[in-house]
Amino acid sequence: MSFRATARRAAVIAAAAVIPLALPAAAFAQEAGQPAEEGTGTVSGVVWHDLNGNGLREAGEPPIADQVMLLGDRAFQARTDSEGRYTIRNVPPSFNVVYSADRLGFRQVWSRKAAGGSVFDPATGISDEFQIKAGQHLEGFDSGFVTAEFDSHPTEISIAGAPGKEVYEVGDVLDVIGGATFEGKGYSQFFATMTLPDGLRKLERLGTMRPFMAEDEPNEVTGWFADRREPGKVETIGARVIVEKPMTAAQVRLAMPTGGDPDPSNNVMTATLTAVAKPGTPTSTTAPTSTAPTGTTAPTTGTTTAPASTTTTTTQAAVVPVAHKTDQKIAQDGQPLASTGASVLGLLGLGGSLLAGGGAALWGARRAKS
Repeated sequence: MSFRATARRAAVIAAAAVIPLALPAAAFAQEAGQPAEEGTGTVSGVVWHDLNGNGLREAGEPPIADQVMLLGDRAFQARTDSEGRYTIRNVPPSFNVVYSADRLGFRQVWSRKAAGGSVFDPATGISDEFQIKAGQHLEGFDSGFVTAEFDSHPTEISIAGAPGKEVYEVGDVLDVIGGATFEGKGYSQFFATMTLPDGLRKLERLGTMRPFMAEDEPNEVTGWFADRREPGKVETIGARVIVEKPMTAAQVRLAMPTGGDPDPSNNVMTATLTAVAKPGTPTSTTAPTSTAPTGTTAPTTGTTTAPASTTTTTTQAAVVPVAHKTDQKIAQDGQPLASTGASVLGLLGLGGSLLAGGGAALWGARRAKS
């Protein structure tokens, strides 16, 4: 298992164990370090397995035994009996709440609220605040639980920012946004990861989901919710990006974890995009080269080449190097002469040959006389 996967699993376990225990400050009746005042009030209810998830206890739905129920200040608590019933006793006069302990470890989460049924928030497991007076007996603090089975799946991937375009261009700024949700009877945390193709650079994060990683990979956007969310509600994840290079059918991928998912086949969605270079953008920075045909002269800067039957004109005179120039200078100046078709090196070679020939003839004549 990768480090990232291990980190995500650890975060899920920690969040599931700790976050639901955070109660409103108003729920605590006693200051820290002080013993709770005992009273004569009671709070009671029943806990059951809500099979259909409607928040109502109906025939055939079994009780849950040994479930911990706590008063807001946690100085008073009770456990359910074999019939799922509990009573928190000795409650002093106070404004308070009841907390139904999390059962995610048993693969159960709180059921939805319903009139005449469960009175606990399906995201937190906490009741509404209430007032209990001396000697008062409050009933109906019932808590339903549903099986924690959730089908996570992406809903869509939209690419927007260049209206009317099917093919984008390098330099286009686009909003790439995906939708993610889950189906189930209860509330849940959930996660999603968007992976961007090479050639798209993130400018800023978009969407309603919070970052999961402190720093995402350059081509990723991660998202999650530490608190539990309503099933069926679509949350969004994505990024504003700039197209940095051409691409063909490049893939944007949106994935949700498959662990414990009853239908992992729908946990991944993809979308493709194509981008081209902007019109007029050179495809190469190297200037094209050409070779002059035999018998003609390649034009230089400022040179106009006329047809073969006419004279070639130039805007500057050809320069023939003199004898005192160095070899390097000759090499620099030894370009084709635009007006004659000859090169400096050729002329020098021809002159050398004529001098050598003349010298040989003179030497031969002197030997003949002798």
